[in-house]
Amino acid sequence: MKLRIETPDLNLGVDAGRIVAPGEAETVLTGDRVRPGDVCAHTHLYSGLAPLGMPPPEPAPTNFVEILERVWWRLDRALDAASLRAAARLYVAEALLAGTTTLIDHHESPTLIEGSLDILADACAGLGVRALL
Repeated sequence: MKLRIETPDLNLGVDAGRIVAPGEAETVLTGDRVRPGDVCAHTHLYSGLAPLGMPPPEPAPTNFVEILERVWWRLDRALDAASLRAAARLYVAEALLAGTTTLIDHHESPTLIEGSLDILADACAGLGVRALL
């Protein structure tokens, strides 16, 4: 759908959900606020599934190194293509819903090196977020 957003300062043409340029359009929305998307300069897309039920580490970590060893590095080693794809798609979707349109990812998957960045790139491109991987 093409539309035009009129603000006090400028008019914006929107096509397929992206601001393309000032210009003519089919629908006029007046008074809406438009702001640039947020940038997350440090993220780990593979962590998208973590809140959905990773078992708690035993014993519970007491410092940052133990959190890395007992939580994140375990997850790093457990990743396969399907779980990485699901995690990335969930993370990107939630980021976009929160207004973040650019992500800088710091990826780690020692048992899934070949093709892992392609999986992340596909998830980002498929949902329309800009990414530096």
